Amino acid sequence: MGPPERGSFGVSVLRATRSLVERGLVERRPVERGPVEHGPSRRPLRRLAALAVVAGACFTGSDALAQASSAATAPVTPRVELRHDLRIDVPVTVAMAAGVVTWTLVKNDVVAKECRWCDGTAPGEVNAVDDFFRTALRRPDIEPAKAISNVLSYGVGPAVTVGLGVLAASADGRLDETPLNLLLAAEGALAALTVSEAMKAIVLRERPDYHALDAESKKGVDAVTEPLLSFPSGHPMSVFAVTSAMGTIASMRGYRLAPLIWIAGSMLGVATGYTRIAADRHYFTDVLAGTTIGFVVGGGVPWLFHRPTTATSELGRILQRSRLATTEVRGGRIVTIGASF
Repeated sequence: MGPPERGSFGVSVLRATRSLVERGLVERRPVERGPVEHGPSRRPLRRLAALAVVAGACFTGSDALAQASSAATAPVTPRVELRHDLRIDVPVTVAMAAGVVTWTLVKNDVVAKECRWCDGTAPGEVNAVDDFFRTALRRPDIEPAKAISNVLSYGVGPAVTVGLGVLAASADGRLDETPLNLLLAAEGALAALTVSEAMKAIVLRERPDYHALDAESKKGVDAVTEPLLSFPSGHPMSVFAVTSAMGTIASMRGYRLAPLIWIAGSMLGVATGYTRIAADRHYFTDVLAGTTIGFVVGGGVPWLFHRPTTATSELGRILQRSRLATTEVRGGRIVTIGASF
């Protein structure tokens, strides 16, 4: 069967209707026609009206799309402004970075060659706490642990913590706050690194692997290995400093993912501390001191100098009203911390 002719369906309908009329089954009535209007056609007006409707729909749709886009990019959590002055914070951060780099290049030539914290007189002799952890955690092959500690301290740890800080800001629709967050976090971390390096040069404690050598073997140790810079441990300090600085800033900003920064950074810091003991490069007390410096100084700098301009919670208001003061007394000074409730 070929394709139906054009209009075949209409012809069939007309034939069927005519047959019903001839049989008397359908009454045929004349169609009343009104006067034919010869005025101007209404089609242009109808077209103009249709175009107006379409244009209105387009404008309405674009406005709704703009509102939806604005709602999608609006901050999820309220903005919290932090105290800062770029005229001070930028030069201070750059100066500390330059100081750390310069010290790293020259410290092996300027530090003393004799230990000040020498532990026991016999090779390997140390206090009971450090001896317990060294015996329990030191690995027979220290090179893998040493390599892992370097990767965690100089790569994975800071990268994960900083990345989570950026993610926390982005998740709350406040990615524009990231540059200032990174500057303030770098300021806190570099302050902790400065304190740590200064303490190393003052304390001059022998590293475990160096302390275990006899006097003759120590003479052959290269100064590049920094055999007298054991206390405090710089590797876990750096991870905890970045974690504390970025976590404090994220918490003060009110980011919802701020706890994730603290948890992930702390886990990486603990892993870094373990690998330094396993590599026989630090004692337990070295790692503990480095962790404390990282947490206290890394988080203390943004908390002391960059607290929110307006507290957003009761705890924030208490912290905002807290004060750190020192008072000179006979024979020294007293440090006091107070807060009003």
